[in-house]
Amino acid sequence: FFMDVLGYLSLLSIFWTKSYSYFNQYNVMKNKNLLSSTFRSKVEILMAKAVESYYCEKCGLEHIKWVGRCTSCLEWNSIKSIRYSKIGNNKKNSAITEFFPPQGVTLNGKESSWVSTSDLIQISDVDIDSQVSRIELFSRELNRVLGGGLVRGSVVLLAGEPGIGKSTLILQLAASVAHQTRSKVVYVSGEETAQQIASRARRLSIECNDMYLLCGNQLDHIIQEQIAKLGAYPSLVVIDSIQTMQLEECTNAVGTVTQIRECTSRLVQYAKSTGTVVLLVGHVTKSGDVAGPRVLEHMVDTVLYVEGIERADFRLVRSMKNRFGSVSEVGVFTMTAQGLLDVSNPSELFMSSQVLSDGLEGSAVTIIMEGTRPILAEIQCLVSSKKQYGDGITSAPRRTADGFPFQRLLVICAVIEKRLRLPLWNRDIFLNVVGGLKVFEPLSDLAVAITLISSLTNIPVKASTAFIGELGLGGEIRGGRNTEARIAEAAKQGFTRIVLAKSSTQSHSNRESTERRYGTVTIQQFPCSTLREALSEGLETGGRGIDSVIASLNQPRRKRKSANDGNESEDVSYSNGDNLFDHPIVEGDFDDNDRSEY
Repeated sequence: FFMDVLGYLSLLSIFWTKSYSYFNQYNVMKNKNLLSSTFRSKVEILMAKAVESYYCEKCGLEHIKWVGRCTSCLEWNSIKSIRYSKIGNNKKNSAITEFFPPQGVTLNGKESSWVSTSDLIQISDVDIDSQVSRIELFSRELNRVLGGGLVRGSVVLLAGEPGIGKSTLILQLAASVAHQTRSKVVYVSGEETAQQIASRARRLSIECNDMYLLCGNQLDHIIQEQIAKLGAYPSLVVIDSIQTMQLEECTNAVGTVTQIRECTSRLVQYAKSTGTVVLLVGHVTKSGDVAGPRVLEHMVDTVLYVEGIERADFRLVRSMKNRFGSVSEVGVFTMTAQGLLDVSNPSELFMSSQVLSDGLEGSAVTIIMEGTRPILAEIQCLVSSKKQYGDGITSAPRRTADGFPFQRLLVICAVIEKRLRLPLWNRDIFLNVVGGLKVFEPLSDLAVAITLISSLTNIPVKASTAFIGELGLGGEIRGGRNTEARIAEAAKQGFTRIVLAKSSTQSHSNRESTERRYGTVTIQQFPCSTLREALSEGLETGGRGIDSVIASLNQPRRKRKSANDGNESEDVSYSNGDNLFDHPIVEGDFDDNDRSEY
């Protein structure tokens, strides 16, 4: 036993002596700069201490231990264990958060360096013209979304579904920056080959004189070695995509939360220190969010989403975050063989000319605001009769909404059924926004209600009429912001009648129509307080009041007793001969107070 112990101790002493000798030899070579950067980083990783953390795959929140449900996004089974290296005696969690740009590289003739955070500087002494100068792009729509162009030193995140046109837009943007700044642009791709990107550029007839391609995913090698060969900082660096990049110091797999966060941190520091614009392309999940941690959107300066329908020719570029301009701006493009082109009049894409010239049944136009731009949107609705199987058994009604919030549609249906006594409980309702446009603004509620009632009653909407208003639970109509800009856009498209909320106009008398001139078009405004008033001004009732139309449709027949005894149940006829509404309304169901105007 003692011999075995002595043998183990002798082996341990030999191992310790060898390790100490190799460690001293490594330090000597490191001090004399005899080690390559690649070998040094690999040795440091081997000597690093492994640290285990727990992150949520959905929102990126860090947890001290594993839990079944994330406390931030409330998702189940989204907490994953991640191991990374804590190198040396660095006080930070990871050495990869420290980055210094390559030495000897100049920007506009001056050597760039980090500004020490310990030095105080007055805001008035900051040279804004040189630090926040913008680069104008090829597209007026894209400049609108970005707030006037790309800001030097900014980090832009561009996300969208696969096949939506992100790569096409990036190539056009990169060529525009190279032409505008007369400087070099670097396109880094971790998904495609150089031949694929070059063939796309030739197909789009893009001049690539100052554009450089680099296919790879090693971010350290790309920044410190390849880009440094240019001799000057490029004006734009495109990363396609951020989910494919990785750092040597980070031992996690490509696309994990830690890799994405650390790679983005490295690129943000590079952009701020060199004045280079960094454009990141991001993947999206099934829910439409950017893949990776939620902190990714917080780290960048601008977040852009490319939206659209594959079968449609137009694309929308929407700004969800912008530190240098207005948020919620939208740019409208059309997809052609030459790439994405601007659409000068977006309202023509989302509205048919027949609505303007002739009133249609179940179709109305509203004016929505996309940032600072008003856009006309046509909303269509189809209300079909109920389905009966066998002995009067009615199937459950269907409710679908394409381009409009489904829950909001249910609220509007409930308001119509309660306040106007129109039966929708047994009707199939299909709502669609023309052109694939997504409408989330509450001021489009009035147009939805008008189209729904028009389809239900087979009464067309008046021609050249647009609707602006939010529908309350009591049947009242509320106004909103930018009313003058909306009306001016409607006049530009040829509309002559606007039905809007009374609170949005200067008129205080009840249902007083006013006329105003916008350019060469005279707009007649009809301020309304309730949904009943809006129906009177918006539907072609043939000279009859909307109250008489609703009353005639809802007028029940008198009860008809059966041949049974009085204690037995009675048969009740439900409606008039039209059989338009098969709603079991009998005398005594509601009193005169329920029939009053809301």
